[in-house]
Amino acid sequence: MAKRVELANGTSFKTQSEAMRYFKFILNSSPLDKTFTPHDEEFSNILALYKQHPEFHWKTKDVTQVKEFMIKSSGQFHTKCFHVVHHDGSLADWSYKTAISMQLKTQFQCFMDGARSLLETSSYSFRDADFKAKCVSFIESKGFTIDTFPTNWISSPEKLQYRSSLTADVSEDFVDWYEKNRV
Repeated sequence: MAKRVELANGTSFKTQSEAMRYFKFILNSSPLDKTFTPHDEEFSNILALYKQHPEFHWKTKDVTQVKEFMIKSSGQFHTKCFHVVHHDGSLADWSYKTAISMQLKTQFQCFMDGARSLLETSSYSFRDADFKAKCVSFIESKGFTIDTFPTNWISSPEKLQYRSSLTADVSEDFVDWYEKNRV
């Protein structure tokens, strides 16, 4: 049975696929740096969807901080993404797909995100088809599984603004291990 998507502003979609198509259309039909303010027709739906994102309270705290939304390029592959613009000028990207499905990233997905970010900020031109397997191997080399590694290896959710990051406890170990095992 298809799962309905009901937004707090009264907009509803018969299926998650219908909601995905609607928000994907807004995203892909808008030029980069397009802003949606409270005066725009789409703003109410974008805000209502953002409010149901599982990281809303970590990224924005409360709805009164939202000034507008902007389409910007972000992530490893520089894809279009919704960004919330706060009244203090700060930005936070968020995934409309995650907001529709309402599923947080797993701890392992956060680890991979942080590890990738760590390598991208060093001298690597980062493209590694075996990266997931290497992350699993690193975790296993420390005597853990992807379900049991310490939570203190990744940034805590209240500190997330853009991406997960590896904490100092594990960052240097991961880079050293990756250097030795990247072939």
